[in-house]
Amino acid sequence: MTETLASELIPLPRAAASELALALFDATAEAHKLGARARTLLWLAAEAAQRAGQLADARGERLGRDMVLAARLPHLDAEQQAIVAGVVALQREKPRPNRESVLVWLGEKGQRSALALAAIVRLARGLAGLPASLFVAAEGDATVLLAGGEAPAQALAAAEQAAGLWRDAIGPLVARLADAASPADARSPAAPAPLWLAAERDGILAAIRPLSADLGAEPVAESSRRALRRFFDKLLAREEAVLKDEDPEDVHQMRVATRRLRAALQTLAGVYEPDLIRRYRKGLRRIAQSLGVVRDADVFLEHLDAQSAALGPLLAAVRAERAHARAALLADLESRRYRKFKREFAEFLSTPGAGVLPPPEPGVNQRVRDFAGSAIWRRYELWRAYEGALHGASDETLHQARIAGKRFRYTLEFFAEPLGPRVEQVLEPLIALQECLGSLQDIVTARAHVAALGLAGEPGAQAYLAERAADRTALLAELSRLWDKVDSATYRRHLFELIVKV
Repeated sequence: MTETLASELIPLPRAAASELALALFDATAEAHKLGARARTLLWLAAEAAQRAGQLADARGERLGRDMVLAARLPHLDAEQQAIVAGVVALQREKPRPNRESVLVWLGEKGQRSALALAAIVRLARGLAGLPASLFVAAEGDATVLLAGGEAPAQALAAAEQAAGLWRDAIGPLVARLADAASPADARSPAAPAPLWLAAERDGILAAIRPLSADLGAEPVAESSRRALRRFFDKLLAREEAVLKDEDPEDVHQMRVATRRLRAALQTLAGVYEPDLIRRYRKGLRRIAQSLGVVRDADVFLEHLDAQSAALGPLLAAVRAERAHARAALLADLESRRYRKFKREFAEFLSTPGAGVLPPPEPGVNQRVRDFAGSAIWRRYELWRAYEGALHGASDETLHQARIAGKRFRYTLEFFAEPLGPRVEQVLEPLIALQECLGSLQDIVTARAHVAALGLAGEPGAQAYLAERAADRTALLAELSRLWDKVDSATYRRHLFELIVKV
């Protein structure tokens, strides 16, 4: 050999990804230091990832995670099932552990296990099916992967592409060519250790299956848990961006994510335990309030920056206020209370069956199609009730109509998957109406903001408010037309047709 290694070479088999993952696990035990039970979780995750990869869907890793979490898996506890789901989720092209809800729940030990197992599966999937002869050895604290035989450069490139997570979660990984002497230096691999739950593993794997194509027939509790989980993933992704403070849109989208989650939880009263719904909505409301103060300042600044330089005093005051609000937001995001809320909510979202109420009727397994239609239609009726108060409505009434419209919109978006692609037909006019109502509310907020800053008498501020008042007149003229579209018989027919097809 061209270099002396600190340990013997261990050959890796040419095998499917799950078997290659087990061989890597056994050969690198000193590096990853995981227990014997983790070996079975590794095999299940590799098999589940393989199944998800066969779905020909760009969201394969997310779908694979959802497959693992669709129902309680036999013989595994909730944390073990969550680790398998996390390993599958981390097979995405750019793994982002902080954005993965199932990892938020797991404690430090569980997170470490999931990350290390995900790194092993990732490397095995990259190398599976390649013709090269592969060997593993230890060199100090590094794992060395050597490739020889046929097309070794291809194997080294694949290893390098998959190595990032290994280096983050396990330690250094070096991939290099093996010389002609390497195979002779290799020892025969030890007989593989028996899998924990070896007799049960096929039964566990059989319970991990693709989601039903008939989404309306799914149990509403677990279908809703999946949708909540995806909304929460979006909140986590935006939280990471909010901490960097690179784009005001991140604050807006994180705030929207909290609202969507709160509205969805409210809609799901009767599906989950009331105490849980109240607790999670309260946690979301707290962080939404901090986000809202920053967002209001961002909206105000967006309008002010487009105005003349005469607004200098107002701009300075709002920027100072925004800086103070951002400091308070960061304190909330880093608080023990918020971290506790995230972990508890993530546990609920990652545990099939958690918090589910008994069915409304004995022997009934409530499905999406048994629940979604009435929930959507009720939200529409609550919005439509403002029709009689629309003419000459006060700012507060318009604001409440906007809130009712938001709840209707978020309910539609929550059930968008079972409703199908034609849901856009009813969402588009509703979103246009909501944007008009939102612009009207921005004007109300701007007036209150200027007054609260004590600058209502400042000439630049007065000129700015006069322009916003002119905007309000134009928006009110547009409001009636947009409202009528969503209030029309045609709209209701389209909505009803969506519901009956769930």
